[in-house]
Amino acid sequence: MRPILYLATLISTAALSQGFLQSKTAAVPTETDRQLSAAVPRTDQRKTDRSIYRELRQRLREAARKAKQVERYSATLEQQVVVDGREFDPERIDIKIRRKPFSVYLRWQEDGQEVLYIEGENDGKLLARPTRGLAAMRGVWELPPDSPHAMKGQRYPVTKLGVENLALMAIDFHNAQGIERAIYQCRSEDGTQRNRETEEFTVTFQPEQGSEFSKSILAFDRKLGLLIGVENFGWNDDGEPGDLVERYTYLNLNPTSEITEEDFSRENPNYSFASR
Repeated sequence: MRPILYLATLISTAALSQGFLQSKTAAVPTETDRQLSAAVPRTDQRKTDRSIYRELRQRLREAARKAKQVERYSATLEQQVVVDGREFDPERIDIKIRRKPFSVYLRWQEDGQEVLYIEGENDGKLLARPTRGLAAMRGVWELPPDSPHAMKGQRYPVTKLGVENLALMAIDFHNAQGIERAIYQCRSEDGTQRNRETEEFTVTFQPEQGSEFSKSILAFDRKLGLLIGVENFGWNDDGEPGDLVERYTYLNLNPTSEITEEDFSRENPNYSFASR
């Protein structure tokens, strides 16, 4: 879909490699010595980071489990992504999701574009109704979810939408071999997302350990126990922490039985997929 704080890392690496913290020649620590010493996480702090990181992984497992219990819900998805080096504008999308069979309806708030995907129907293709340019003149498009047209401006296909998939993808990333060794720092704090209380974890990674991201921020809805937000930051060409790669936030999430079968039908009179 449409994903810096590392000065301490670089300083601490330089400090350790040059022996500043173990210097036997300086009788009185200089101000630089004190700053370098403060920049290096103490052993007990590293243990705290590992403890918080293990807590994060437990939260992710719980979020995935709870998401499996939510059969249908509506939400507003805010996303911003970088694809092939191009940064796309932030988007706000009204969504409805059904877990089984997996179904999703999307309507972009800015221009009214619509997408409908229903697992097991329409030969596995999604329905898209563009509202701009030449594509709009064609009317309804039928596209494989992973086709170039369907993936334009997206990092993942529509089949990866929803808070359950968000949690599962985060679990896959944090289960990857070597990721825990790449952790430089992990912190948690209270936050809010549109007046909903959240618990937010910020994980920063060491550049030499091969993590895809330099920093990851994950937000959990305290009331629902669901993962509702992920922000991932990349690396610059020189190995320094880089800019946003992807950001996904599910706002106004409402698990409700008011969503009906008609909400996932191309014949819904409120949608623009039906033949006229």
